Amino acid sequence: MKRMTGDSYLLIGIMVCTFAFGLVALSYPSMKTKLVPGTVSGIAFVLAGIQLAKELSKEKRPAKEAKGDADDDYSEAPVAWRENIVSFAWLAGFLIAIYLTGFIVSILLFVFSYMKLHRFGWTKSTITAVLATATIYVIFVVVLRADLFRGVIIEAILT
Repeated sequence: MKRMTGDSYLLIGIMVCTFAFGLVALSYPSMKTKLVPGTVSGIAFVLAGIQLAKELSKEKRPAKEAKGDADDDYSEAPVAWRENIVSFAWLAGFLIAIYLTGFIVSILLFVFSYMKLHRFGWTKSTITAVLATATIYVIFVVVLRADLFRGVIIEAILT
């Protein structure tokens, strides 16, 4: 059996958390309140399970040759802390934007700004942001009839 890595343990932790969250969502009083958390936790659980299966089915890499390059030892170095901080900053910014402007506006802004800052053109960034936002809107608001959080700024403007 393959030895489990830190990524495998992280994926198991994600699966346990999403499963527990799904069980909590089942205890909500109405179907309307169960739907979004149950769907999201179910999808996250399945995706983490697929990734865990891939992690566990990877074959062990053959040992390096005796005269291997010194550069090869660093080819799979972990991601630098700076890159992790940038990723968490994007996540924190997205969560703050959801609180302030709501899901729909935040998704549009997040996808557009992320793509634009990663050197995609205006047209591709705009089309992708609009399509992603429309997809989320259709799935959650139209099909699932979920009330997505509008954000404090949007609520203040509408009232």
